[in-house]
Amino acid sequence: EHFTSVAETLQERVVSLERQMLKEFAMSPRPPQPDPEAELDTAVQEAARGIPSPGSYVMLTTASITAGADPTTDEVGQLRKAAVVEILEISVLAQRHVRGRSGVGWVSLLDSASGFRWAMKAVEVAESGGTEDGKNVALELDKLLSRPRQSEGDVAADEVR
Repeated sequence: EHFTSVAETLQERVVSLERQMLKEFAMSPRPPQPDPEAELDTAVQEAARGIPSPGSYVMLTTASITAGADPTTDEVGQLRKAAVVEILEISVLAQRHVRGRSGVGWVSLLDSASGFRWAMKAVEVAESGGTEDGKNVALELDKLLSRPRQSEGDVAADEVR
């Protein structure tokens, strides 16, 4: 009988503590949760501003490949005009200079202030049939896409000098 009384008292205490913890939890401040709609709005705004996203790009001009996102880091190679490069990550420097990381290094894609483009998404080139300057890069794109890559995210071996 004594053990039953102790067990009942302990059970009541546990229930009381659980209720107290639930009340405290319900009243505690919550860290802000990311708003999926806000993230989508940001992505839409970036797309509207022309900020590139990862994917396959066609070089519109020759460009240096550097070791880091900053264009002043050591040059590790070059991409020739019409080379196709897989961009894995995007970095925006000083809110205007857009750089992309490939398997080889970093390359400039866009100066959003001046509108100058070093590269264009491959799907945009294919859809437009060429570039803004009237040179038809789409045919070269077809040839380059059929060439084997050294590794994922890499450019074709003969496109890096």
